[in-house]
Amino acid sequence: MIFFARPLCILVLLLISEPALHAGDWGAVKGRVVLTGELPEIAPLVAKGDSAVKDAVCTVQEVPDDSLRVDADTHGIADVFVFLKRKPKEIHPDLLAGNEQPLVFDQKGCRFSPHAMIVQTDQTVLVKSDDPTNHNTHTHPAFNPPENFLIQPNNREGVPLKFRLPEPIPMKVTCDLHPWMQAHWLVINHPYAAVTDEKGEFVIEQLPVGKQTFRVWQERAGWISKSLDVEIMADQTVDVPPIAVSVDDLTKD
Repeated sequence: MIFFARPLCILVLLLISEPALHAGDWGAVKGRVVLTGELPEIAPLVAKGDSAVKDAVCTVQEVPDDSLRVDADTHGIADVFVFLKRKPKEIHPDLLAGNEQPLVFDQKGCRFSPHAMIVQTDQTVLVKSDDPTNHNTHTHPAFNPPENFLIQPNNREGVPLKFRLPEPIPMKVTCDLHPWMQAHWLVINHPYAAVTDEKGEFVIEQLPVGKQTFRVWQERAGWISKSLDVEIMADQTVDVPPIAVSVDDLTKD
């Protein structure tokens, strides 16, 4: 017994000083991003049947401007990134393997889908095309090496792509062959992020309890908030007040 007393004491001290988060130590946040002011008219990027456009497949249907999508009834803004400012010390066990599932980034009718996407570091993105014409995918990161490669017509297998480092801001993704095609990817090293839906709503679940700081970004407005502080409560969903964006803040670069 004398030989095991000291190691046993050390083990007990470690268990006391390093408590793990339990089932009740997680919560969620939800909210809405809304436009204040009169809804602007957004012209399409490509008109249906436009003979000036090189590839006819691009004009079979109108190509809308996805840089600002606002719900007419709720004024909610879609495709806004809401994400935890920093990777937390604790991540819910159910989310630890979140970057193992590949993501699909597609193009159809000379339009990227999805327009806004969250990518975790070391998560595979499969770049595909449903168009009978060539496209290229050109990433514009700050920290990762840029990518610029051709996507063959009707490529449904996909070209795999990964990022090793998190990015400080959602990065632009373009097609140089069709310059109106643009999307944004948020590359982060944790699972606590969301993109607002058609009504401007978002939910981020299984967050560690305590004060958490979020960032909010939209491609026309830029930073809506760099420090949105929310107190996460155990087993509760905190409903933050609507995050308002003025029409005046939505001018394009």
